[in-house]
Amino acid sequence: MTGHALRGFAAILMAAALFTVPAFAQTPPAAPVVTESHQDGSWTVRCFNVATYPCDIVQASFLRSRNLKIASIDITYITQSGGYFARFVVPAGVSFDEGLTLQFGEFVSPHLKFRRCERDGCYVEGLVPPAMIAAMQAPDMSGKMHMMFMNGKKLDIPIALDGFPQGISQLRQLTAARMAARK
Repeated sequence: MTGHALRGFAAILMAAALFTVPAFAQTPPAAPVVTESHQDGSWTVRCFNVATYPCDIVQASFLRSRNLKIASIDITYITQSGGYFARFVVPAGVSFDEGLTLQFGEFVSPHLKFRRCERDGCYVEGLVPPAMIAAMQAPDMSGKMHMMFMNGKKLDIPIALDGFPQGISQLRQLTAARMAARK
């Protein structure tokens, strides 16, 4: 490359760098703030200061010996359709080909596909079938998340369902009330 071409190339790189600086300098949006929280057994219903899906119900599983979160479930209620949207987070290193399977009594999900992995784990996100929510509300029920890691090892993470029926009812009521108040 000639000196003239190098200066032109450097000018293009400099211009590109100048145009990308504002994107890096922008402040990321603030995380939603919990404005209300209720504990129902192993589940927590939380409400936030955001307009879309203002409340959710969550449960997290921890490796107690290291105080390390290994999995979580987050369910929101969609007032417009009466349906639910869920996010399941499991440890990184899972097999994307195998996916995640959920079991609650006789209800067994198909293999759910992971959408992405981040620092806190790998995600399955999507609409929840009504049969799953019904199975999670059955008395004396428990569940599990089943996955396989890339090295072939299997892992079942238990899901406690104590308090879920009360929590999901409260989630529906709080979400509906907050959505109605915003209209």
